[in-house]
Amino acid sequence: MNQGKEISRHERRLLQMLRLAEKLAVDLKDGHLTILRFTTHWKIMLGTPEMTIDFPRALDGDITDTCGYGEVKKLPGFDSLEATFEGFLPVDIPLKDECCEG
Repeated sequence: MNQGKEISRHERRLLQMLRLAEKLAVDLKDGHLTILRFTTHWKIMLGTPEMTIDFPRALDGDITDTCGYGEVKKLPGFDSLEATFEGFLPVDIPLKDECCEG
């Protein structure tokens, strides 16, 4: 993955936050964690956006609550992946300086 290069402090922090988010997903949502990157921002949620489509409403042009669009639209957007995790994770979880193992 890192091809023999040392992992930076920033990369270690991202890895720790990802693992914490994954643990929350396993504990609370049967492992489902959705991380989305758009052109201008990132979004994250526990679970999976609803994948069913209300075809009559969608065909009428109302996609607000169809196919997970409404769920995703309501999520806050963040400028970076790190900010996404910081906004998502409980604030009382300490992150260690060393890379998290296992």
